[in-house]
Amino acid sequence: MSPVLGPGRPDAGDIDGDGDVDADDIDALCAYMGGGGDPVICDLDNDGDIDEDDVVFLIMNYVAYDTDGDGTPDGQGAFRGDFNLDGVVNGTDLSIMNANFGDPVGYAGGNANCDGIVNGTDLSILASQFGNIATVVVPEPLTISLLGLSACLPLLRRRRH
Repeated sequence: MSPVLGPGRPDAGDIDGDGDVDADDIDALCAYMGGGGDPVICDLDNDGDIDEDDVVFLIMNYVAYDTDGDGTPDGQGAFRGDFNLDGVVNGTDLSIMNANFGDPVGYAGGNANCDGIVNGTDLSILASQFGNIATVVVPEPLTISLLGLSACLPLLRRRRH
């Protein structure tokens, strides 16, 4: 595994070096907690250590989510507990956790806190985030209307002779 690259770098968060930031990168960062990773490189929140706060920072700032399931990321910056990375913490994520409760799995299996097992702590994290929806930045309708109007203004202006 390659280390996390610090904030501001175009490849920041791609811990496993595969070109995307997903649950595998969360698991890789979890493996660095408690030692093994270079704090200068892996400390995403710049507090001097590699810990669960860096994992939260990774999820909230770098992890890609796919809201429509077409395989193309729709945005980046998800919520803890969004185990299937569809941009919503909902019943599907609870089902993932339920299916793996008591099992040693990674983030995609419902382990929200990097302790290596799905348990009540993970359920508490999911409950605290339940209902959160990642937002895709889309121009507001008024902005779109103004852009359209500004494009038409030259056509509407009368010529004076």
